Amino acid sequence: QFLLTEQVAREINSRPGLRLTTKDDAAVLLTGKVLSVRQQVLSEDPSQAITSSSTTITVQIEIHDAYTGELIKTATLTQQGQFVPALGEDLESAQRQAYTFLARDIVRQLEAEF
Repeated sequence: QFLLTEQVAREINSRPGLRLTTKDDAAVLLTGKVLSVRQQVLSEDPSQAITSSSTTITVQIEIHDAYTGELIKTATLTQQGQFVPALGEDLESAQRQAYTFLARDIVRQLEAEF
């Protein structure tokens, strides 16, 4: 979850018109949780060694008005990252890829409110 938080912060800071601030100075509050992380084998070689695999991560986010506490939006988002062990990739690289895609989608949800 720390990786996702880090990716969301990086994505927010890269977008014009959005910025991270303290809770006291915020217009909206973004909260979220990881609902599931699933790993799936996509292909195997004849000896049943994994040649490609994927990780699917699902999160739920809530955006609240920081002044009133009112729920503005809730969303469930899912993204997938893939890895090929023969290329030196691993489960962690697939998770990083999925978190990067999720961070982009989460920030798009924020932008849609402004």
